[in-house]
Amino acid sequence: MTYQLGTKLKVAILGGIVDEPEILALEHLGFLPEVTIFGIDKKNEYLDLNQIFEEKLDVNFDLILCSQVWEHVWCHENAFRNILKFMKSGSHVWLACPASNRAHAGPDYQYFSAGFTRTYLTKNVERLGLKVLASGQLGSARFYRATHTMPIWLTVKSHKIPILHSFREYEIGTRIAMITRYFLRNLELFLFSSKITSNDAFATESWIFAKKP
Repeated sequence: MTYQLGTKLKVAILGGIVDEPEILALEHLGFLPEVTIFGIDKKNEYLDLNQIFEEKLDVNFDLILCSQVWEHVWCHENAFRNILKFMKSGSHVWLACPASNRAHAGPDYQYFSAGFTRTYLTKNVERLGLKVLASGQLGSARFYRATHTMPIWLTVKSHKIPILHSFREYEIGTRIAMITRYFLRNLELFLFSSKITSNDAFATESWIFAKKP
């Protein structure tokens, strides 16, 4: 199935929120996503990917999105099987996760893994009987260095000029303290290339795009 621009897409988001970057990208491209959220927030359709989703689904989703969730799942066998339960013939799935990350968590979820390779994703998706359309990984030496030596994830601006834009998410007092504490390390980031690459040595993100025949 080929989707034309302007097409309404029924999208299931597993473990995410309505303004996921992928949804914004679809809208920017001209698609009209109709989103249903199956997340960790009890306000939405609650879904624990570690447990087999037993509720009967009206499987009419064109696209299943699951991004930056896999590191917070401990039973991936069940999680992969849950994805399949949301798919009909012709459905697509986009799964993105860290390739290499640091520990992080929130009040409603835990952190279980530092990341997964695209090969890991490919092998498990193929076990479901899905056809892999594309897969990959990406990162940069600078982002990799920052991720593993500083308590932040670089934004687009701070990836380009770390010394000016790092720690902007903090309030002013905390930001000044963090800039002072990590000044030399922040400055050191300029020694590492900001060029986006698929090199295994610097990959921080893995992704896969697959289809159910």
